[in-house]
Amino acid sequence: METQHRYEFRVWGRSLLRAKQKLESLAIADGPQASDEIYLISTATDECNAKVRAGLLDVKLLIRKDYGLELWAPAFKTEFPLSESAIIKELFPLLVLPSPKLKRSEFSLEEFLDEIVSAEPGITAVNVAKKRFRFQIGQCESEFAVVAISRNVRETVAVESPDPHAVIAMVNRLGIGNRPHFSYVREIKRLLHISTR
Repeated sequence: METQHRYEFRVWGRSLLRAKQKLESLAIADGPQASDEIYLISTATDECNAKVRAGLLDVKLLIRKDYGLELWAPAFKTEFPLSESAIIKELFPLLVLPSPKLKRSEFSLEEFLDEIVSAEPGITAVNVAKKRFRFQIGQCESEFAVVAISRNVRETVAVESPDPHAVIAMVNRLGIGNRPHFSYVREIKRLLHISTR
């Protein structure tokens, strides 16, 4: 499990071909990696990235913003079925939502979505399909991906590293530093018109 805090800069668009070509000129891509994921979008916060991928619930938190970058840290990762304790003591506090009253001690993914997520108006479950190409360049892990968020298809380029200065240098090298950057959570909210209370 990833345990290291990582700075991130992520941009979105309908065509990010130039940035992709620059990445390809710097390193050989690892990929493509395709995945179907479910993001749990909370109306109470933009600082919790919670998603289900490959049978795992994976949650990261935005710790702070430095140098125009976002510092994200792993919060927890666990398999399904989810325990009552994981839902009440870990997930819902991170989503900044009141913990639900549960009728069983553990939940399969289907039970979790049908009985808990669908009953909580503060959570929107969003299907996200990704096709990702990853590049390791120096201290940075970079990514180009084609992402389908509901019916909205976008491209995204991201640069991540524990070293913020390495991220800034790579962002400038890719020529994307003048573009607004949004996390997955904020981009999903923007596209689907989900507001944060």
